[in-house]
Amino acid sequence: MKGASTNRIIEVVNMCPTEALTWKWNDDKKNVTVGEEHTNHVKYRRPELINDKEKRAPKDNPVVVQIITDGPMVIEGGITLKYNDTVKEISDTPVSLCRCGKSRNKPFCDGSHRE
Repeated sequence: MKGASTNRIIEVVNMCPTEALTWKWNDDKKNVTVGEEHTNHVKYRRPELINDKEKRAPKDNPVVVQIITDGPMVIEGGITLKYNDTVKEISDTPVSLCRCGKSRNKPFCDGSHRE
C-alpha cells in the first residue's frame, strides 16, 4: 500500500470482513455524504467514531463476540486482553483474534487463514 492513492486505500479497507479496518475522511463534511457501498466507513461500522467527542462510555459499550466462519473471533467492547505477559485494556476498537493458529501476529488475526 506504500504510496497508494486515497481511493485505493479506501477500496482495500472496504474489503476487510472483520471490522478490523475502518476509515473516515479528515473533512467531517465528506463523512456525512458517504454511501452504503463504503461498508467499512465508520458511519456504518463504528458510528460512534464519527465525532470523537461522542465516544461511548465503557458501561454503554457491551462486549460483543462474533465468530467469523473460517476466520477470526472478533471481540468488540470493553475487555481486558491478557497474553504473553501482556495486559491490554481495549474499549474503543474491535479486536480480531486468530482461531486457525496460522497468524504471524498471535493472538491477533493477520489474515493468514485465507492462504
